[in-house]
Amino acid sequence: MHLLVSQFVVYGLAWVVGWVIVREARRPITVWGLYCLLQAAGLWLLTQPAQHGNLPAGWPATLLILLSYACANVGVDLFAHQGRLRWPGLWAGLLLVSWAVQVAGLLWPMPRHWPAVGYNLSAAALLLAPMLVFHRPLRREFGFWGWLPGVPAALVCMLALLRCAEILANPVAALENGPPILHSQPLLMASLFAAGAVNVSFLSLVVGRLVRRLHGLLDMDALTQLTNRGGLERRRGRRPRRREGE
Repeated sequence: MHLLVSQFVVYGLAWVVGWVIVREARRPITVWGLYCLLQAAGLWLLTQPAQHGNLPAGWPATLLILLSYACANVGVDLFAHQGRLRWPGLWAGLLLVSWAVQVAGLLWPMPRHWPAVGYNLSAAALLLAPMLVFHRPLRREFGFWGWLPGVPAALVCMLALLRCAEILANPVAALENGPPILHSQPLLMASLFAAGAVNVSFLSLVVGRLVRRLHGLLDMDALTQLTNRGGLERRRGRRPRRREGE
């Protein structure tokens, strides 16, 4: 578990470096760095015995982790729309509903497994929403590779839904030892892989946009701002001819 916390801290520090280097994407990079740090804080709270109360994962930890998913969505929103936040109401609404489900588990008597089911369903909704909202603008810009960020999000969403099914099938056994990520080695490894894949997909979007802009500069004449010969040949599906001696 401490390895997963450390992994998110490292990713957060890496996004700080990216913020310094890549000026064109500072707004989404800032939010993605916050996503990593909130994940690290939430997962660290899971390891604290005092946090385990009535909720299976400890309510402060679940609130932070759900907030981190909302931050990841805001980052993709900012990236997909060139630094403009287009869907703030959607992310705020999903987050408030998911928080309300967790708080309801503290204020009203209910079966112990229902807040855990609500947490996993809320996490799945926060992970599924960007795949439905952003696939068009990302595919418009990156073509087939616009699906890339949705792959790790779909993996984490699937893990959350499988956890729901496990809890509903056998609530007592599923919750008796606390959060399964604390004692399940396969789940921990899957979480490590998913965390790495999510951050790599975000990084690939940033690098992909920079590469596309670089190609655009190479294909344009600096003086006239018109497409040069290399750009015309690339658009026709041919490689630009190299000059002799190159």
